Amino acid sequence: MSGDPRPQRILQRMNKWLIDEHGGDPRYIYPGYTLDGRRNQRDKYYTVAFVAPLAVGAMVDPSNQKWLDRAWDAIEFAPIEDYFEESLRLLSMIVISGNWWSPVGKPDPCEGKAASGAAAPASSAAPASSAAPASSVAPSSGAAAVSSAAPASSAAPATSAAAPGKPGPKAGAPAKGAAKK
Repeated sequence: MSGDPRPQRILQRMNKWLIDEHGGDPRYIYPGYTLDGRRNQRDKYYTVAFVAPLAVGAMVDPSNQKWLDRAWDAIEFAPIEDYFEESLRLLSMIVISGNWWSPVGKPDPCEGKAASGAAAPASSAAPASSAAPASSVAPSSGAAAVSSAAPASSAAPATSAAAPGKPGPKAGAPAKGAAKK
């Protein structure tokens, strides 16, 4: 967004760790880790509050496309959570789909004048169409045309099979915000 290479280096390091640590499956990201990268053993549940913002970080480099696609699917098909988590899901999906834009320098819809403020970098301005800018990475699984209907072939199962040696994302505890029976 800003063109500064420092965040890209940091995010690429985080993306590599996430992919390596979780076998390329974002459904294994849990909400707690120690500073040395070990999972916090008391927080063993999946929540979009952590995965969705991390997916935005995957947009910094086209080499993360497969990871970004998997993260999009994990976000899109995750169970509905509470207000906070759903707000993070929505904001992240707006960014990932290419629909986040800066109003600075854009016409004011009420007055027809450009909004005031400091000039925004060209890369953060809204594209002429609602499609993601060519320079950004967007999920290839149809995320740019977000709809509430999930494609039949890409729907995530209600419960996932655990990878050998790893608990599934819903193992042990219900997803945060899940309805109690």
